[in-house]
Amino acid sequence: MAWVHMFSDSDHCSLAAYSAQNWVETPCTILSASVQSHAGDDGTTYSVDILYRYEVDGVAFKSNRYDFANWSSSGYRGKKEIVDRHPAGSPAFCYVDPDDPSSAVLNRNFRLSYLVGLFPLLFFVPGVLVLALGMKQLGR
Repeated sequence: MAWVHMFSDSDHCSLAAYSAQNWVETPCTILSASVQSHAGDDGTTYSVDILYRYEVDGVAFKSNRYDFANWSSSGYRGKKEIVDRHPAGSPAFCYVDPDDPSSAVLNRNFRLSYLVGLFPLLFFVPGVLVLALGMKQLGR
């Protein structure tokens, strides 16, 4: 059932990235940036942790959402490159949800990895079709 959770995460990431295309580009300042490591049974995975500050209508907010992926993965070098492009004190642009200014993201681009949770559907959908056709054949 772990794939159900991944499907849910993938679905959320895809929809969030799509809806964020309408979010407002807003100047922000990077407060800190680091690569976080997460030890697990299958080894160490990594995630980007970039804290930034932005203002909407004179109200200050902070966020550390880099993108819509809420998981870590292997590949330290790629995360380090992202962090190196966002040193503390540097200016950047984030994208702010106009309906909820406390929600922002630095990178609103869609990533193919958002679809990883859909992989089981490649087996599930044909399986259901075969089962349905088999049941129809039995009914004749």
